[in-house]
Amino acid sequence: MNSRYKIGVIKSDMGGCFQYRILQPLNEQKRYGVDYVSTPFLPQNPSEPQDDTILRWVEQFDLIIIQRCFKYEIFERVHRACRIAGRKLIFETDDDYINLPVYNPCHAEINKDNILEGFKRILTEADHITVTTQELRDVYYLYNKNIKVLPNNVEHVTMFKDQYIQPIGPDGKVPLHEVFGFVSYPTWISHQANNKVNVEKIFRIGYTATPTHRQDFMTIQPQLEKFLNKFPNTVMFYMGDPWFVEKGHPAGHKNVIHIPNLPHDLYLQNIRNFDIGIAPLVPDVFNMGKSSLKLLEYGSWGIPGLAPDYITYNRHFKHEENAMLYKNGREFYDMLCELASNHELRNKLGYNSAKMISKERTEIANGQERFDYYESIIEGSSKPMRFIPNKKVPHEANT
Repeated sequence: MNSRYKIGVIKSDMGGCFQYRILQPLNEQKRYGVDYVSTPFLPQNPSEPQDDTILRWVEQFDLIIIQRCFKYEIFERVHRACRIAGRKLIFETDDDYINLPVYNPCHAEINKDNILEGFKRILTEADHITVTTQELRDVYYLYNKNIKVLPNNVEHVTMFKDQYIQPIGPDGKVPLHEVFGFVSYPTWISHQANNKVNVEKIFRIGYTATPTHRQDFMTIQPQLEKFLNKFPNTVMFYMGDPWFVEKGHPAGHKNVIHIPNLPHDLYLQNIRNFDIGIAPLVPDVFNMGKSSLKLLEYGSWGIPGLAPDYITYNRHFKHEENAMLYKNGREFYDMLCELASNHELRNKLGYNSAKMISKERTEIANGQERFDYYESIIEGSSKPMRFIPNKKVPHEANT
């Protein structure tokens, strides 16, 4: 099928952000006749000036997207080529870099060498901006009025015989062959907890986190330690940053498994090991702009989430309907105890979560809105400023 439109993407994040903000949604756009090409670097040709090379690259596409670029020099060079070629430039970002808390590892990086000031210029000069949440749009609206909220979504919800997959048996116990179903290539993973546990009564809590979430985790660490003392057969899964096992995990509880960073498809497969997933957050302006991605990832497998009753999660999830949402540490502990003891509640929450996500939060369900947005920009783009001669001169065309 011939492409109706073609989009060029310059990406600066090749992890989960690229997966959810570029790869998944633009793959879905192919059903609407949209094709795309992504590159992590500016195109280069040693035989000509760099600006000419960039211009030739831009002219191949109907629309250009720069994802998570914080260096103004890169943005400005691409934007200049877009103006000459008559193409619009979308700046895509999914975090609030204006209100980064000092404990966030990114804070030091963006606040040196005038990077933050350059980032603000990017926000101001971009033709359009796409973000994940209304709250993030509100922050960046001070710099640019052309902002579109395109929420994070998942590719699909996994179902089997009309039931959403869960890793627990119908009686609330875990079949022995499904206790630890790791997908470990290419990184080695320990396939068992450090202590012997009663497999028939095991309860598995999962948390997926990078170093940026250490402070978030500490908001529930004391209550988690209290819970683990009460439910010693609990196995904790930490996916991503090893700090959570080495320093953040409550002392004295040894049933802990660390799953290192893996390619995204393997990362999602390993989430199936959870009976529930937790998603703690510090209640600050930065986290207000975040999406409910963790609960979306858990729920796409029919796994219920336990998260703070905060705009990050309650904008899409409802307490006791498709998630458990706590207001303080005491509620976190009480709800965790309830989830550990109540298999029927876990099944209800997990099923409702997967059902909601399947209907509202997949790329298929949101593809039309994204296409309409891209098409409105492309069709409204200006004519190129650059003179491009016809293949035939006028008098030849009339002969």
